[in-house]
Amino acid sequence: ACDAGTYSNASSVDCLSCSRGKYSPSGSSKCLDCEAGFISPEVGASTCTSCSAGKYTSIQGSYNCTVCAKGKYQGSTGQSECIDCDAGKYIDTSKASTCTSCPIGYDSESGASECDLAQEGYFLSYPDSNSEICPNHAICYGINQVPVPVKGYWIDHSSHKYSSEIYKCSRETCRSNSHNSSCWDLNEFVNDSATCDFDELQCTEGAGGPFCGSCLSGYVYQGISNSCEKCESAQGTSYFAFGIVLLCFVMIFVYFQSGDYFEIKQWSPIKFLLHLDTGCLKVLWVTYQIVVSSSFTIGIEFPSPFSNMLGMLSIFSFDFLALECFNRDDDAYYITVYLWCTLPLIAALLIILGGLFRIGVQSYILSSSQTCKEDIVNQHFWLLLFLSYLVLPPVSNKQLQIFDCTTLASGESFLRSDSAIDCNGDSYLEFQAIILMFTAIYQLIP
Repeated sequence: ACDAGTYSNASSVDCLSCSRGKYSPSGSSKCLDCEAGFISPEVGASTCTSCSAGKYTSIQGSYNCTVCAKGKYQGSTGQSECIDCDAGKYIDTSKASTCTSCPIGYDSESGASECDLAQEGYFLSYPDSNSEICPNHAICYGINQVPVPVKGYWIDHSSHKYSSEIYKCSRETCRSNSHNSSCWDLNEFVNDSATCDFDELQCTEGAGGPFCGSCLSGYVYQGISNSCEKCESAQGTSYFAFGIVLLCFVMIFVYFQSGDYFEIKQWSPIKFLLHLDTGCLKVLWVTYQIVVSSSFTIGIEFPSPFSNMLGMLSIFSFDFLALECFNRDDDAYYITVYLWCTLPLIAALLIILGGLFRIGVQSYILSSSQTCKEDIVNQHFWLLLFLSYLVLPPVSNKQLQIFDCTTLASGESFLRSDSAIDCNGDSYLEFQAIILMFTAIYQLIP
């Protein structure tokens, strides 16, 4: 009988050695293949040797073991395959019997040879891919995603290196859109596409640009909602408000013209106006304008009940006029501010011309007394003072907003009141010079 490791078949009288990858017990008529996970590296093997930890063989009849590749391990002997490292673990060497957990802040997919992803609550910095803790006012989903700003905040997607810069929005136009999470992947972050438009992703309807601080064509900013609304609805409000203002001026004119011929002063609305403390109203009016402007200018956040009330009262800042809707060109903001500055001056000029006309009529047609002329002067002077108290605070606020720019980490600078305006552009510098002249004029108004 043949010894172990050899065999003799019916056609041979000699015992032959088993080839590599095979083995035989004593008295065998043939050699057997080593099972998967076992090898016989030498000829004449009586048994097979198991692959050590960190190695494997998946083929029967093997005479050598294969080491586990990076990202895989095998902790047992005699195995036919290697196992992928679990997610959150890695191995960066071959022939591994175990995997290593990723450091804090890092993560990995299964079968990883390195921890090249971020844990939830962290993000990968650019360009060194270091894991960093999530910045304030953002949500970090880990993996390879940049921080996602929460509602009320905005992120500059012009470059990966600005992905950790989170900016507060001055309007209620910034939203968090984390459900479309694939757009926050590093590979998609700087690419506007059909599926990842970052204006749509970060801004509410009708808003866009840096900080979502500009209203798109067909939309206008409304202080009541602190957001962009469609011009169709805003213009309806504008016409209604203009009618109310016109009615008030008609009532004032009728009051001044009533004299002793009508009992117009006994009419309830007129009686109500006559009994109001105008000094107190002036103080309230100016105080309201200061409070509203300070909220925007120096970033004061009032408690929600008070801020909601200010939003409802924003109609007194004349945001309802929706002047941008009457000109939807690229320079609509410039033209709107020019209108804000010039229309009150035109109104003042009309009041003066109207007074001169009335004095002329009284002098050359009706031959009225000097007292009557003085009454006309007083009436129109009162109208001028009334106009100045009415428009000076909101117009001055609008003018001063022209000089309030915000600079991004990239060095770009944009106007806070309309972020479509580049504060480094030539057109803005020319515009700023003109508004500076108007500002000087308005500050001379008593």
